[in-house]
Amino acid sequence: LIENIDEGFFILDEQGIIQTGATQSSVSLFEMDLENKKMEDILKLNRLEKKRFNKWLFHVFKAFVPFKDLINLAPSRFETSEGKVIGLDYKPIFNKENKKKVSQIICIANDITEKVSLEKKAQKEKSKARSLTSILDNSMEFIDLVSESEEIISYYLKNLSNSKPEEIFRSFHTLKARFGNLKMEDVVQEIHKLEELLNEIEDNWDSNNISLVHMNLEKINSVKGVFLKENRKLVELVNNSTNGY
Repeated sequence: LIENIDEGFFILDEQGIIQTGATQSSVSLFEMDLENKKMEDILKLNRLEKKRFNKWLFHVFKAFVPFKDLINLAPSRFETSEGKVIGLDYKPIFNKENKKKVSQIICIANDITEKVSLEKKAQKEKSKARSLTSILDNSMEFIDLVSESEEIISYYLKNLSNSKPEEIFRSFHTLKARFGNLKMEDVVQEIHKLEELLNEIEDNWDSNNISLVHMNLEKINSVKGVFLKENRKLVELVNNSTNGY
């Protein structure tokens, strides 16, 4: 029966090792043989994530805290190299002698790619609605921001090699706050990526890093351009409403 359902089932021991008996659906979902492999390796966890996962295992099997109170701390999703999203749920198998002590963990895996896609789409629509409302309520600020951001981006694209990372960071940090006020989240995210890159670069302003920053600036400009193009009717409306001022 279990082998003929879409959900994947496998069992973890105290060390997070997947036991013999993982269902074929599990193998299909993760696109690899799971038996005797560490869960942290299957999920491709980074160093910090591995530390958190092993701490979770420790608390689960020591039974200091009820399993139901720890469940939300476990990894809940995994994305494959092909973009498939797998949802993860966990059920305890209790020790026969001590009903409060967990002896093993059942992991239940589901393909939630379509669900995640719909959630992202719905979230994007909500974000867009908030942004459009905010822009209409702050039309002068929007017109000013579009103009100023174009000037700043254009300036740094032309004068990047002669600029300083901290100077670029300050300019775009201010822009990020202003785009954030207008709920233009796609632009905010790209500026945040630029900030992270600049923090990583620090004073190492060589040709390779300059090239990376240049690409980030072009991406910010592109994302802003896409927003203006997709919402050109709104932009026209805002422009018309401000012509009298």
